[in-house]
Amino acid sequence: MDKNWKTTLAGVIPGVMVFLYDFMRGLQAGQEFDVKTMVLGLSLAVLGYFAKSKEVTGGTVASTPEAAARVKKQNNEAQPPQ
Repeated sequence: MDKNWKTTLAGVIPGVMVFLYDFMRGLQAGQEFDVKTMVLGLSLAVLGYFAKSKEVTGGTVASTPEAAARVKKQNNEAQPPQ
């Protein structure tokens, strides 16, 4: 798997923390679960998991061997013959 772990952690950790904070608060006596906050936390975690980092969105920085071949081919086609 060639996923950028920094972006994933930057979204998943805060999202899970928001969810767990509200879940634990809801478990305390007399407290109710705030469904909106829990959904927000889970949404943030999912967004962080599926988000791409700036350096792996394509273009001239390849994150897989196939992408490296594509970038090399595009660079060769873009240069005029000498």
